[in-house]
Amino acid sequence: MGEALSATQILGRFVTESRFEALPGALRHEGRRSILNHVGCALGVARDPAVITALEIMREVSGTPSATVLGQRDRLGVMEAAFVNAIASNLLDYDDTHLRTVIHPSAPVAPVAFALGEEIGASGAEVLHAFLLGAEIACRIGNAVSPGHYARGWHITASCGVFGAAAAAARLMRLSAEQTADALGIAASQSGSIVENLATAAKNIGVGNAARNGILAARFAARGYRAAPRAIEGPLGWARAMGDEPVLAEITEGLGQRWEIARNTYKPYAAGIVFHAVIDACLALREKLGAALGQPVIADFRTGAGGNLAAELAAKSPADGHTLLLTSPSLAISPFLYKKLGYDTQRDFAAVTMLSTVPNVFVIHPSVPAKNIQELVKLARAHPGKMSFGSGGVGSSNHLAGELFKSLAKVDILHVPYKGASIALTHILGGEAEMVMVTVPATIPFINSGRLRGLAVLVPERLPTLPNVPTTAEAGMPELVINTWYGLFAPTGVRPEIQQRISTEVAKFMQAPEVQKHLAASGLVPATSTPADFSAFVRADMDKWGKVIREANIRME
Repeated sequence: MGEALSATQILGRFVTESRFEALPGALRHEGRRSILNHVGCALGVARDPAVITALEIMREVSGTPSATVLGQRDRLGVMEAAFVNAIASNLLDYDDTHLRTVIHPSAPVAPVAFALGEEIGASGAEVLHAFLLGAEIACRIGNAVSPGHYARGWHITASCGVFGAAAAAARLMRLSAEQTADALGIAASQSGSIVENLATAAKNIGVGNAARNGILAARFAARGYRAAPRAIEGPLGWARAMGDEPVLAEITEGLGQRWEIARNTYKPYAAGIVFHAVIDACLALREKLGAALGQPVIADFRTGAGGNLAAELAAKSPADGHTLLLTSPSLAISPFLYKKLGYDTQRDFAAVTMLSTVPNVFVIHPSVPAKNIQELVKLARAHPGKMSFGSGGVGSSNHLAGELFKSLAKVDILHVPYKGASIALTHILGGEAEMVMVTVPATIPFINSGRLRGLAVLVPERLPTLPNVPTTAEAGMPELVINTWYGLFAPTGVRPEIQQRISTEVAKFMQAPEVQKHLAASGLVPATSTPADFSAFVRADMDKWGKVIREANIRME
């Protein structure tokens, strides 16, 4: 009897033996969604300085310009185009996410399928097939080494993405099963990128290299380069070198039957990375709450219209305690922004409990000659209409925070809306606008590195994560206090004892050390409350933002 195939060899066979016509229709649809999401993310940052710089550098070293760079007039060599497109897709972390591993599978894999497919004239079905196989392998290898791999500091989108990129390239190049296994083994020697660099441009290079190195691995394998049969899982292989012993069943079991890429998800908010931690906590809460209440709890994700679609659905649900709405300050803001809503916040909802808050910070570009808020106010008054603040869009919390500052400081500052707070922050970093008020976690590395100047945290007390940044009260503007919050609501009419029971169970859950640790890792602060206290808090929030919106005459259709 021959020696059993290694996991690396099994993956090689899987890639070569897969047949497109055998793929479920729902899986093909999911692949198209992932690719469309990838293209949208890349086009959205086509003029970003980080993308332009990558394009310029790759142009200098490019081979024959045979592949498209998304959103650009330039064409580059296959590996160079894949590098730039991977950077663009993942630049803002707004691309698709495999939740179990937090891999963004499209960023390192789709650019490879596009560039090679364009070079060889592959059909759309062939490109889609290669993408699905590559993304599946990236996620499966990620499963096998999670959570220890990421916890040790490896940026898993890049470190596992290179395997997906190599698999996609091997499929389009029509490599044999043996050659494909060699390509995966060669990719194991090219895997890298670290979590410590996530807040810097070095993160982008890691994702770009995953795409480029995947193509390189397949090309070396096609020319006869060999790799160890157990390069991924061997005693001295990739998995053990970068973490713990891999769970091989996660790689090999159910190949072609159970598809990890079918579990891909898409972010509903451009600043979604903080909100995801709240969603994760609520998914865990679902299990605990279901056990405590003696019935299953189902999560129904309804995105769109800034949370208004979900709110409208919840408002029309029976007031029996079986439907809860997880939402943010949009519930307090939307009634003043929109002429027509399918719900009334005060009439249709009963507050259950706050879940958590995220502190905000006032940051400016370091080129602005102001060391504190008072100096910024003097500067703005001296140059009316010349300075600008960024936001995540008209009516966003960043926009309203800027309008509140304008009102308190009595200054004329131009509002520059972007399609998401993370995009606004990127443009502040590039000096396209001078200031923004945004959640603290997104800014810490930039404040610490001097790329942004923190003028004040918008909370009553200093934060341990930014100990040298004063509060707004210390900076002379105590009214400028803004906490982003997340909470649970039930339809009005729910019985008080049910409302209180849910609030009590949620509070118990939120006090668990593992929950607090998970939220803290994303910069969130657990903040449960009684129904009465939360209701009073929301009313006060509505009073504050209603006044700001009326005075600034902000409307949305």
